[in-house]
Amino acid sequence: MRTPLALTCLLSLSALAGNPDVRLPLAEVGTAKYQRAQVVAAFSQVSMRLGRVGQPPDEPARAILLLWEDGRVLWAEDALNGGPPFRSGFVTPARVTAVLKRFEGRLTSHESLGPDSSYGALVLRHGKGEYVSMKSWHPRDPNSKTIATSTGLQARDGRDPAAVLAADTAAYQAFRRLWQELEDELFLVARTAADPKPVSAKLEWNWLSAPARPQLKLSLEPVKSGWQFVIEGRGAFGTVADLRAFLEKQPRGTVLTWDAGCKRSDDQPLLSNEQDLAGFKAFCAAHGLELVMPPGG
Repeated sequence: MRTPLALTCLLSLSALAGNPDVRLPLAEVGTAKYQRAQVVAAFSQVSMRLGRVGQPPDEPARAILLLWEDGRVLWAEDALNGGPPFRSGFVTPARVTAVLKRFEGRLTSHESLGPDSSYGALVLRHGKGEYVSMKSWHPRDPNSKTIATSTGLQARDGRDPAAVLAADTAAYQAFRRLWQELEDELFLVARTAADPKPVSAKLEWNWLSAPARPQLKLSLEPVKSGWQFVIEGRGAFGTVADLRAFLEKQPRGTVLTWDAGCKRSDDQPLLSNEQDLAGFKAFCAAHGLELVMPPGG
């Protein structure tokens, strides 16, 4: 890393939505060909200078470990830098499913890195076409010069990395523990793969396009008995409870657009009570729905 020892660079540790900068490979492993969306998990080393803009060079990432939905696992003999030579074997699809279930709902996309450096990237599929992506400087710890912390790279100056980490924020420590748990699980998959052998692999790395998100349009319409909620093309719902029962069955990532207008009356459900509306917004967030209320709504 090219960070001066006396310098602590600021970094970002932020939640990301959708498919956050997910870089996955098209792959030819032996005679088998895989599409990007068939990747279940990926651990790679990426050069930060490639960034998120501009044309990526020929090798934007170096694979450390890849796992596909059919149970094939590919890993680099150089687990620090990645890249060939590679070995490959197979685990059962049930083993792949077990990995996904173990981390279901536990991962959030985060970055813990800064400028002008390479970083490790851990990506795990958590839904059809949806991925969680964690990126960090720390997979190259410990080294003789620097320690990765929640505020950037710090000079070691003879300090014990474990002690420095123990004094860091609880959120950063939790991030590191979860990263290590997932990394350990993936390498356990590789160690238990059947018939491991050297293999040739051609990997074409690129960004995975985010899938189209389901769209719903919500309106509140007057009826003789009061009001009803209407989801365009999907039906009418006489109560907030009925509406919630329908919405909680929708795929996570669904965009719910509610153009409620500017005129309000005291008897309108949700709209006439700020606390009730706040509760509905919290309900949508908890179920992975993006509630969009245009200005004036």
